[in-house]
Amino acid sequence: MADAAGASPAGATAAAPPPSSFTPPASTLGPATELEPRRSQLPPSSCIDGSLEARQVAGVATLDVKGGMTEYPVVVCEGSGHGFSWAVGETQGRRKTMEDAHVVNLDIDGRGTALFAVFDGHSGREVSSFCAQHIVEEVVRSPCLAAGDLCGALRGALLALDERLLGEAARAELAGLAHKLSGGGSPPVHLYGMVDEQGRYAGPDAGSTAAVALVRGDTLAVAHAGDSRVVLSENGVAQALTEDHKPDTPAERERITNAGLFVGQRPGGVPRVGGSLAMSRAMGDVKFKDPSLPVERQAVTAAPDTTAVHLAPAPPPADPAEAGAGAGAPGCGSGGRLLVVACDGLWDVMSRQQVINFLELQLGRPPVGPLRPALTALLHEALRHDSRSKPTTDNVSVVLVRLPVGAPWGGA
Repeated sequence: MADAAGASPAGATAAAPPPSSFTPPASTLGPATELEPRRSQLPPSSCIDGSLEARQVAGVATLDVKGGMTEYPVVVCEGSGHGFSWAVGETQGRRKTMEDAHVVNLDIDGRGTALFAVFDGHSGREVSSFCAQHIVEEVVRSPCLAAGDLCGALRGALLALDERLLGEAARAELAGLAHKLSGGGSPPVHLYGMVDEQGRYAGPDAGSTAAVALVRGDTLAVAHAGDSRVVLSENGVAQALTEDHKPDTPAERERITNAGLFVGQRPGGVPRVGGSLAMSRAMGDVKFKDPSLPVERQAVTAAPDTTAVHLAPAPPPADPAEAGAGAGAPGCGSGGRLLVVACDGLWDVMSRQQVINFLELQLGRPPVGPLRPALTALLHEALRHDSRSKPTTDNVSVVLVRLPVGAPWGGA
């Protein structure tokens, strides 16, 4: 008698199913399409000054979270002036919404002070966009800027922004940004944000990281809150100017627990403040802040860490051919300094040195090649499913700056 269909003979072992023969196609980067480089066409989250020269969009075809091929738009702007060359790249990527914002301003005060920033929002895009819209005015308003204390100016500006988020004027603007960015209609201001026990507006539920760099003459100052990073590359060596503010680092955990909250972590997950927020410093996020505590003692504080470095004139290269390669490159002398300001969507999948190495392959050493295609390639590398590292599942925003090398051009 024949065996029943699907049954195995007595004593036989069922054969294992053949391995899947599906091989996903390679990720591709499509041709770029030129966009109008008009500032009036930029979204509220993109605050770029008059140095904007070009804007492009390209598509990265790669696997989505469900395993199907999807094309993700990558938008890259570029410009130059005052000895700088810069490019900004952004992609929503595999996230349902885009919550990042960025700033490029090559002269905020008439003294040649340049500002570059990335704000990575969460629970909404309005706080990151608000910070991008107002960071320049708060830095300029700080008396520390005129006194030459760039770190003090950055710290004061970020704390002032965080304080502004609590006001009724900011409530209306935040509600407008939330609805404008989501395509909504007239914003119901009275329904926006969190309220206290008396029903008064307390601040936004949304929040944002901050990573801001100021360059004046031969000084580079940086302030950051959260896990966005600033990296300086000098002759191909990545220098970390920021360290992530994560809830599980000892000092951050102590501040969080002293403020009455806890750090929770699910099996295989990341440490989170109150079991939900993956960073320990941020703008906004009022639900994690106690109005009775000073800013430095908040569980989630906007108080940034700051650092300043001296940009000494670069020594001449040992290789005469390298000196010739750098001649005539805008904003680049005999060495080669790059500044990278980016959100964690990039750093989650590439280390600081990997990013610099990748850019060097695109730009050469010294980094004299065009920034825009190099940055587009970097975003492709972060998104693609067939890269050497895992693909990012987050928004990605990167500000890439080629710094002047040699005699400082700006004011002291």
